[in-house]
Amino acid sequence: LGASVNVQGTPLNFGPMDWSINLLKLFTLKGCADINSEKLSGGFCRTVAGTNQVNKFKLEVPAALASAFLRDAGASVDGTLFLQLDNATFANNLQLDALKGRANWAGAKVSANGMAFALGDYSAELSADKGALKAKLKDESGPIKVDLDAWLKMGAAPKVTGKIHPTDVAPEAIGDALSLFAEREESGAYKVNYPIGG
Repeated sequence: LGASVNVQGTPLNFGPMDWSINLLKLFTLKGCADINSEKLSGGFCRTVAGTNQVNKFKLEVPAALASAFLRDAGASVDGTLFLQLDNATFANNLQLDALKGRANWAGAKVSANGMAFALGDYSAELSADKGALKAKLKDESGPIKVDLDAWLKMGAAPKVTGKIHPTDVAPEAIGDALSLFAEREESGAYKVNYPIGG
């Protein structure tokens, strides 16, 4: 069985997919299914209390999928996104109760205003923080050093704090872009506090 979904007009193919119902979990008052394919796998449960649980979840998608949400800004992204969740528990409103995982952006590229930047590889440690998704972002390789904490929560504006430090080999235009929302320090790093004053 081949599986695919459509994201903003862009098809995303997962390839042949197997799934099975875990009947033993019914005795713990959970409905659970295990899914396995080349680019998507994991265990998914729903309790009688309405709690959703995810275990050993893995997902690989092209970063270009996010470009559909950046068209109005005249920007696009490329590379490969990897997501791995050891476990996650959340309510129907997507408020997180628990989360442990990791995300990677390999071969990160950004294009905007006729310019293209190769940014290297980045990773994020994922956890739950008072109902929000917290991501601790850092660089793995590339011309820009990153040390950021980000919080995402349904119904609330995202929050990002930390520093971004372009190295000597980073494109000059990167600094111009960062100066729009970050404060440059004497060291050459940019201090990020978004939303401004938040």
